[in-house]
Parts: sequence; structure tokens; C-alpha cells
Amino acid sequence: SGGSSSASSTATGSSTGGGIIPVGSGNNTGGSRMAVIGVTRNIRLRRRGASGFGFSLRGGREYAAGFYVSDVQPGGEAHRAGLR
Repeated sequence: SGGSSSASSTATGSSTGGGIIPVGSGNNTGGSRMAVIGVTRNIRLRRRGASGFGFSLRGGREYAAGFYVSDVQPGGEAHRAGLR
């Protein structure tokens, strides 16, 4: 369609590099539970052309977790909007 689309996203993280970290026995070799570090924020992104939003989501039943942002691409739309 050529037009731009917009989406709202709830992301977990902070501008100081917070995010999701694995919780294990202290040696980070086991356990699949996740701990939330940071705050929940609502951001609005406007996608330009055919490019993506610049972040990856994870979670759901296969991970036994809620959805969360697992990666933010430097210079992508989400990064420019302040998601870290």
C-alpha cells in the first residue's frame, strides 16, 4: 500500500540498559525464569516504508513468560524513539 503504518508497543526496559536477565543458580547455566529490570513504558512508533520497527519481541507460551523486548537494533525506529 506504500503508506506508513503505526503501532503501539509496551516495552520493558530503561534508558540505562535495563531489560530482561536470566535468573538461575548464580552461574547463569540453568533456569529459564526471567527477572524484569527497569520500567514498563508505552511508545508509539511510525514505520517508514518496508523497514521493520527495529526491535524483537519474545515471550508467550513457548517461553512460559509474558511478552518482552529482547533486542533493540541501534539506529532503528524503536531506538530513535528512545527504547533501549
